Amino acid sequence: NEQTEVVFVPCADSEPIKIKNKALEQLPARRYLVKATAPGYQQLNYLEGPINIYHDHLVVDQDGRPQREVVIQMERRVAAVWLSVSDCRDGKALPTASVQLLDEKENVCHVFDAPGSHDVAAVTSVTKTYALRLHLRGYVLHGPQSVTLERGKRIDLLMTARRTDVKVVCRDLRSGRRIDDVDIQLINEENEVLEGE
Repeated sequence: NEQTEVVFVPCADSEPIKIKNKALEQLPARRYLVKATAPGYQQLNYLEGPINIYHDHLVVDQDGRPQREVVIQMERRVAAVWLSVSDCRDGKALPTASVQLLDEKENVCHVFDAPGSHDVAAVTSVTKTYALRLHLRGYVLHGPQSVTLERGKRIDLLMTARRTDVKVVCRDLRSGRRIDDVDIQLINEENEVLEGE
């Protein structure tokens, strides 16, 4: 992964050597913590440092096993999502829709803004359920209301939306006669205009 960053952090000489091979504990070695980062991944090994590197570049892990190289294991912590948004009445695709994933505190964790394509979302635990919020003028979310993502898995998120069809009739308060030349707008709680006719 070209975006992976690996850092060897030197430990103080007073840091105890935590290995099972007692003979190696008496030999001089430089001790390091290994920190690896990559977008969408989490380091799995070398977490209980430090590791020990001897003068001939021999590496000994926490279990006392000699190695000639440091092999860092990373776990992919994202889920692949195929998103589609369609009108629940006629099934037509709504490619301009935007969908947000919300956590339990209603914080936005990810935004899908290209329905009809693949995207990946970071998952903070093995499986996690997110609420869904749709952004598309003139539409509200019909279903589903939430999605559960699992690390390393692909999910097809097929969402439907329905138009905000509201019939509004304006009448004169005194005479009760209908007024036709009225500009009507529906505004949601986020101050977005849903309809302008």
